[in-house]
Amino acid sequence: MNVRRVVLTASAAVLGLGMLGVSTLAGAASANGRPLGDARPTASATCPTGTGTGTPAGVGRGGAGSGTTAGVGRGGTGTGTPVGAGRGAAGTGPAATADASGTLTAAQEADLAFMIEEEKLAHDVYTALAATYDVRVFSRIAAAETQHLTTMRALAATYGVDDPSSDVVGEFADAGLAAMYTELVAQGSASLTEAYAVGQAVERDDLARLAEAGTGLSAPDLEHAYTRLTSASEQHLAAFGG
Repeated sequence: MNVRRVVLTASAAVLGLGMLGVSTLAGAASANGRPLGDARPTASATCPTGTGTGTPAGVGRGGAGSGTTAGVGRGGTGTGTPVGAGRGAAGTGPAATADASGTLTAAQEADLAFMIEEEKLAHDVYTALAATYDVRVFSRIAAAETQHLTTMRALAATYGVDDPSSDVVGEFADAGLAAMYTELVAQGSASLTEAYAVGQAVERDDLARLAEAGTGLSAPDLEHAYTRLTSASEQHLAAFGG
């Protein structure tokens, strides 16, 4: 499956702003040509627990859970109520049904595959920043992004879409996202102010991509998932002061 998305890459000149610079990725085009936002964060923000979506069964890769509803696995079938997308072990989080509720075009399949790595980018960046700063907002939102990633992986399995994502933090099939991860973590590591600015930029980009991916869908389960992920990203943006 060809992923048609041209991924946003951020220039070092934009990401290298000063300690209080908040124009994260400003002017850099996303896959649909939209620049990312640059609102200034507040270090006192707190984050609500993120939300995912889906109904009973989840995805495991080589792992198994336990329970009553069959899940979907790669290298093994899982059962659980609901089981997350652990690879080698059962994870936690929302999940999708085993049967698709609609059909996807080739472009919509490509969007779904890309959104998996988009959610992983957010997870990996926040995980790195949580290790740098003793600020709960990063670890809490990273945990929420784990649930989002679970949702996207489950839906990909439901629709027979190849999952391009890796379990290794900072490793991406898409070279543009790999570069973004490196640049965003470097910027966020400069100061807590920059870390909050990075969080805002990631969530604004996620919202733009979700809006584009949700256009013209005839698959209610995936449309519902995008709606729930949009609501969660809006909450995360507010937690980062955006």
